[in-house]
Amino acid sequence: MAVNTSTTRKRKRRPVSVSLVVWGSFLVGILGSLGFNIASTVITNGWGPAVAIAMLWPLINLGAVEMMIRVPWPRGKGWTALRYGPTGAVALISFGISYSHIHHVMTAIGEASFSAMAAPLAIDFLMLLSGVALVVLHSPKPATRRRKTPARRQPALKVA
Repeated sequence: MAVNTSTTRKRKRRPVSVSLVVWGSFLVGILGSLGFNIASTVITNGWGPAVAIAMLWPLINLGAVEMMIRVPWPRGKGWTALRYGPTGAVALISFGISYSHIHHVMTAIGEASFSAMAAPLAIDFLMLLSGVALVVLHSPKPATRRRKTPARRQPALKVA
C-alpha cells in the first residue's frame, strides 16, 4: 500500500532536555573542580593519599545536592531548614576549598592574576547555578491559584 507523503508529518527533532543541560553543567563543574583539586594537591604534595582527600570535596557537594533533590522531604519549616541548611554549609565549605585549589593551580601555571581569581568563580558559580536549577526542576510545582471572577450584578428592578 502506498503512503501519501503529503499528509505524513515529518518528525521534529526534539530539543535537548533542560534536565540534561542542567545535569551536564553540574557535572562539568564537579569534574572541573575535581581536576583542579587533584592538580593542586599533586603540585604541592605529589601523588599520594592527599589526592584522595582532594577528590572528596566536589563529591561531597554532589552528594549533598543529590540528597536535597532526590529525597522526598516532608513539608514543614523544620524539614526545610534541615534540607537547605546543611546543603548550603556543604556548598560554602566546598566553595572555599575549591576556590583555593583552582587559584593555586592557575597561579602555578603562570596565569594572570585576574584569571587566577576569576576561574574559580566561574567553575563554582556554574555548580551553584546548576545545583539550584536541579532543585527547581525537582521541586513540586506550586498550585496555581484560580482567580475568582466577580459575580455579575443583577440589574435592579424598576418599580413603576
